[in-house]
Amino acid sequence: MTPAFDKIMCAVDFSGFSEEVLHAGKEMARRFGSTLWVFHSVCFPRERFSHVFDEQKTKGEKESVEKAQGKIESLMKASEVPWKPLVMVGDPVENAAVAARTEGIHMIMAASYGMSGFKRLFLGTVVERLAGLQNTPLMVLRPRHRVEPASRGHAFRLGRIAVCCFLEPPPATLVEYGVALAKGWEADLILVHSLEAPPVENGMEPDLCSYEEAQEKMLNRVRTRLEALVPRDQRQGVNVRSEVLLGVPGEQIRDFIEASAVDLVIVGGPQHSPLGSFIIGSTTQFLIRHAPCAVLSVASG
Repeated sequence: MTPAFDKIMCAVDFSGFSEEVLHAGKEMARRFGSTLWVFHSVCFPRERFSHVFDEQKTKGEKESVEKAQGKIESLMKASEVPWKPLVMVGDPVENAAVAARTEGIHMIMAASYGMSGFKRLFLGTVVERLAGLQNTPLMVLRPRHRVEPASRGHAFRLGRIAVCCFLEPPPATLVEYGVALAKGWEADLILVHSLEAPPVENGMEPDLCSYEEAQEKMLNRVRTRLEALVPRDQRQGVNVRSEVLLGVPGEQIRDFIEASAVDLVIVGGPQHSPLGSFIIGSTTQFLIRHAPCAVLSVASG
């Protein structure tokens, strides 16, 4: 199944990085002929309206929504791609998830500013909460600078895309997104798998070859399995290669994408827990926090 990118939602908070998120969203929309939803949630501290009448509260919310809509129109003026404003009142994470379901959004794009120490422990980042709350694909952008004006050229480009591949079961959905994005952006596609323990195959007789030879044979088998994830009939126009890493997956993949100048890494998204809530895996969470490039979280099951 070919993933759809017809409806893209950019979540903005009107910080200095909102322009960067919108710029990336516009580039995605141009590539795939998409409509862009510009989402903002007006969120008030509870104490702000704890001692006011409902009429005053409603008036304050209405004024804030109108102000947010005006800011969106200012940010999107002269946009070459079709777009729609989407302003809600309340928790931004919960509202974004509701908006994505209601509007049938195919991908959410948002920026992560990073958070450490006790703030992360007690609050978590907005994008981490969003990644764990809903199963709409979420692209987390890592702002590194303000976007240059269009007259100076575009700053957002996906020239090299990596897919984090587990092999049991095969990550069919992640690979489909990787292939679709690689074709849309004319990008290289790298299938990455990390082995945390030294590769050992059951039934292998160590006396028949050296440890180094046995390890290389096993790595070659893994590479062959990775290559098979993209059928030959889907490779037209896509340069595909595989990479097998040894070590802790999150750290190894982070170091690899930094050394290889990867622009986007695709990871497995939320899974249903036994209690019915969504959770995200440790590798995905690590890369959302620490990857030096954009991260696309896609529900894989």
